[in-house]
Amino acid sequence: MALLGFRKRPQLIMTTRSASRFAIIMPQQVDFLLIVRGLAALSVIYWHLGGYLEIENYWSSFFIIPGRLAVRIFFMMSGYLIGYGLIYGKYRPNYRDLGRFYVNRLLRIYPIFLVVSLVALVFAYRDLTIDADFVLRELLMGQWNHDYQLNGVFWTLGVEVHFYLIAPLLVFGALALFRQASYWAIALYLMALLVVWGYSKSDFFSSWDMRSIVGGITHFVIGILCASYKDKIAQLARGKVFLALAACLVLILIARFNHSYSINLKAVLLSNLIGVGLIFLHVMLETKKLGVNLLVKILLALGVLSYGIYAWHGLLIINRILVDNLALHTLATIVLAYATYIIVERPLLSLKQ
Repeated sequence: MALLGFRKRPQLIMTTRSASRFAIIMPQQVDFLLIVRGLAALSVIYWHLGGYLEIENYWSSFFIIPGRLAVRIFFMMSGYLIGYGLIYGKYRPNYRDLGRFYVNRLLRIYPIFLVVSLVALVFAYRDLTIDADFVLRELLMGQWNHDYQLNGVFWTLGVEVHFYLIAPLLVFGALALFRQASYWAIALYLMALLVVWGYSKSDFFSSWDMRSIVGGITHFVIGILCASYKDKIAQLARGKVFLALAACLVLILIARFNHSYSINLKAVLLSNLIGVGLIFLHVMLETKKLGVNLLVKILLALGVLSYGIYAWHGLLIINRILVDNLALHTLATIVLAYATYIIVERPLLSLKQ
């Protein structure tokens, strides 16, 4: 184990009080990435409703995060959290821990995916021919360039699952290959960037909108990179000035991305910088151990429900449900996400090891 350079695992702030059956379980202290997840999920709703809402100038473009950037933020946060567990010893390179890793990932992704997919199949797509190929592609995510008929937004989940499949190989392989060097994660990111650069030269880069693990690999790896330098990032959190500067920089980068949104390598690098900034803010705020007020509790609750919000909004939009009313559409997705959280997510997530 020592050869792989596992680090002492920093203390994560994720304590929760005993909760009632219908409560949303969330941290007792500020979890910035969880808040970002909730806001990103809401921004995807607003982005996708843009073709239906009659709002002058689509409100202000500065505050609108393109759906693709929100998805990339999801990927980068996933890379950070998964990378954290693999780097700091929650999972080690043995059959037992790898088994736990994949079971935990299965419990996180598949229940909501299957529930929403089956609801779509029963109520919206009754005439579809269900054969082995359909089950493989639509229910088992057996696709390369992801395009889901039952719920179009699920393409991101297919990419995410492909990342889960290779994440231990990426982290443990890089740790073993560069075990004598502290820059292993940087080297891993540069290799991922090289892969995306080669991918950008192919016809699939734009035609498939980067909807594959190859197109998204740098976003996951940038999260792994930040996780590997978590302790160094935390050292920067002592001063409020750096925190304020980091927040301003993230806002500027998001505004820049919004006003030059395109599918190219430059956009990939820019979104990676945004992800680094957000993770920096998360680590710095985490070290300050800030308490929560009512507003923060609401934002944390949205973060917990973000997966369900994302999943259900896609189904509602496909079926043109409340697409002309942003408030009611958002409320409906939150209610559905809460219902599946209580009935499906929370009970199954309690089985995670």
